[in-house]
Amino acid sequence: MLIYAHRGASADFPELTLAAYEGAVEQGADGFECDVRLTKDEVPILWHNASMLERAANPGLIGEMTYKEVSRAYPQILTLDEFLNFAVK
Repeated sequence: MLIYAHRGASADFPELTLAAYEGAVEQGADGFECDVRLTKDEVPILWHNASMLERAANPGLIGEMTYKEVSRAYPQILTLDEFLNFAVK
């Protein structure tokens, strides 16, 4: 059986963060699953919901915020590029 980390090791770390995916590797995950959203300026980021309501200081809609605004509201946000660079290591 293969184990895929949904949003990383989200029981132990903030989900969809580098720490969560590093934790998943340390815990023996065979692969990853992540959700991708586009910011207003079309930067693909890892985020589950359309809104940042549940985790961020500024609970706006991802599609209505620029990457800079999103990263200010949730500094540990990962871009898809950052995630893929980590995943291929």
